[in-house]
Amino acid sequence: DDRVRIESNIGIPGYGQTAIVLKGVHFTNTTTLRKNTNLPYWIDGGNVGPSYVDAGATLNIPAGMVVKLSHEYSCCSLQVNGVLNVEGTAAESAIFTTSSDDSVEGDTNGDGNSGPSYNNRGGLQIGVGGVLKMNFGAIRYFNTGIVNSGGLLTITSSLFITNLTAVWTEVGTTSITG
Repeated sequence: DDRVRIESNIGIPGYGQTAIVLKGVHFTNTTTLRKNTNLPYWIDGGNVGPSYVDAGATLNIPAGMVVKLSHEYSCCSLQVNGVLNVEGTAAESAIFTTSSDDSVEGDTNGDGNSGPSYNNRGGLQIGVGGVLKMNFGAIRYFNTGIVNSGGLLTITSSLFITNLTAVWTEVGTTSITG
């Protein structure tokens, strides 16, 4: 299945770095992404659209994990209708950033040594009935880091770095502390 694969030299020949690419994936049960040294996960919608945490499913993101999200979509690359647990620590946060962010885990998208800006689309969308529990997480370089479209967000001790809007709550419950 080409929706989950390891790619090296992604993008332009001579550029890019190896990444675990998740493309249009539906998480349908409890899944914990495993931390890989210097190997980020890249949730790439490509031509198939966003990835989903389906209703009834749970996706766990451990401390030290880097998840890069494509920024081609008008809203979000990862849509959460189930539960997303982001469990960083004070010493090692769990990071969500754009695929154009070369400052963590290198040049994943193969565009050469370029820096991201806050206007990268992508980010997380928490749908009706979805749950985000984020402790010591970091959301970096998105137009809107998290969109709450009817879910429950509990965010503690987390950073929002260079986002135009950190959290946008259309409807739902959002709690941010620490």
